[in-house]
Amino acid sequence: MIRTGRAPNLDHAAGIAAFFGERIEFLVAEPAEALDRVLQQIHRDLLECAVERQDQDLARLRGTGTVAGVDPELGVVAYAARALADVPEDTAQPLIALIASVARRAQEDRAREARAARD
Repeated sequence: MIRTGRAPNLDHAAGIAAFFGERIEFLVAEPAEALDRVLQQIHRDLLECAVERQDQDLARLRGTGTVAGVDPELGVVAYAARALADVPEDTAQPLIALIASVARRAQEDRAREARAARD
């Protein structure tokens, strides 16, 4: 194919696509569409990693009864978003916003109590 400059036949194209772990459509799709499909898969993989971390944190939390082992970067909002993953977007977003608001208020209350205790 390189020497002749001819396009691969379907069998060769299928082999090339399989080598790269893609479907044959990847080779004939518009570049933006092909890139979008690849990036969507990368996004799904990253979400699966985050979900896995959250599940491990939740299992640790259930086992110990304390939040010491929970990743603080994920926060309650991330856990809520994970729990609401199967809920329609228009329902989940207001719930996540409400949880974020409650978490923010609780954090502000704890900070206010800590300042009062110091004073």
